[in-house]
Amino acid sequence: MVNNGSQSLLPAKYDLRESNIITLPKKQAWGTCWAHSAISSIESNFLSKQKDKSLAEINFSEYHMDKFNGFNRDGIKGEVLNTEKSGQGIDFIGSNLDDRQSGLLVHQGGDMRIATAYIANNGGVVNEKKSHFISNSHQDHDVFGNTSITGIKRRDMYRYYFSRDIQFLTLFGTNREKRIKIKKAIINHGAVSSGQVQTNKPFGFFNNMEVHFHNGNKEIDHAISLIGWNDHLEVDGHVGAWLVKDSFHQSETTGKYIKYFYILYDDIHVAKNPFHGGTSFANTQLEKFNSIYTHSLHGWRYTSTNLKIKAVASKYLISREKKIAGVGIYSTQENSRYVLTIHSSSLDGPIVFTKVSKVKYPGFHFVSANSLSIKSGIYFIKLALKRPAYPYDASSTVDVLLSETTKKIQVNSSANKGESYYLIDGQWKDFSSYKDKHNLQRKNSHAMKYDTANISMNLYTH
Repeated sequence: MVNNGSQSLLPAKYDLRESNIITLPKKQAWGTCWAHSAISSIESNFLSKQKDKSLAEINFSEYHMDKFNGFNRDGIKGEVLNTEKSGQGIDFIGSNLDDRQSGLLVHQGGDMRIATAYIANNGGVVNEKKSHFISNSHQDHDVFGNTSITGIKRRDMYRYYFSRDIQFLTLFGTNREKRIKIKKAIINHGAVSSGQVQTNKPFGFFNNMEVHFHNGNKEIDHAISLIGWNDHLEVDGHVGAWLVKDSFHQSETTGKYIKYFYILYDDIHVAKNPFHGGTSFANTQLEKFNSIYTHSLHGWRYTSTNLKIKAVASKYLISREKKIAGVGIYSTQENSRYVLTIHSSSLDGPIVFTKVSKVKYPGFHFVSANSLSIKSGIYFIKLALKRPAYPYDASSTVDVLLSETTKKIQVNSSANKGESYYLIDGQWKDFSSYKDKHNLQRKNSHAMKYDTANISMNLYTH
């Protein structure tokens, strides 16, 4: 055991494979490393909580996430099918329901915030074995399909596995502090997703395993899973490395798929990059929501910088008597204290639910309402943060984790009046026209109707 500068001791070596808290590697098709990384971490987290860690029962679908994440645009004429970096051609129906003419090209990259929005809005990842179209061979990309009712379906005989806490561990802190947070997350929650600069050429070898390292000016272009570490590993003066599970890497000499390798702690991006350094998908459980209400298709895209905002709210119409399972909120700071209330009829109407608590890390969090029974009507979900930095969704550009493609792809979001609100100077104002020039919120140059915003929040019912 070694002291890593934290209050508790962490082992010098750790490997999730030794406890069967990691699923077997799956070789990706197309540019889907981000989905493979996220799914690998979610599978690992679910396994970590099970007494029976049978790998055969855990097989979540990367390509359902790839197809229905809410960020893809429609296919267009001229896109070629069935190539390594392809779209699905003119027949493909995109999942960016805010504007299907803008968005990512399916199969060509994504990131952990996209994975988070998909999980929040889909009610979890799906078990691909529950679809009668899918075999147990992890080859569901073979029947991907162009529409929501062909190939991999939007809805099918799925079971849904919902991560109640998705934690972005590297937004704050020193590199050493980030490393400690990721190590603790691996021990407590399973594999952690991270980004790297991908190369087939190793920096060196340790016990016949490749060791990789990037310290240049290239941007992240690949997603991996951190499944352990070795503090004593040393290559060319660099000490300590992460143990990695990957879906793409090939040997420089043989061209064969390599499932595991090391990345040095000194790598410039891994376990360091703010949004791509380390994401933990925690508290994953089998879940089945009756309905999911949200005005935020793309989840957390921006953070408000106006310190005068005292609270935010989202409005939902409940058509019949239901039970509220919980509320999905996003936090943008560490140790974020919040007050969450549900009001009936109006923004200042009767309170039917209150929760006062704190979340440790930025990200997505499910706040249980313990199946609160409510009647049909209008309800307002109100959130007040002690440190007023509120997450919201608006049209943005996305840097996809993929080399050999155009980065900064426009993804349009749309909002209507009467969906979200913010409290400032004692008055509630409509959030749809909110602008924040300090956080690089981008205006859509060709369609002003998409230059709108919504608070990132979800309501779940049974």
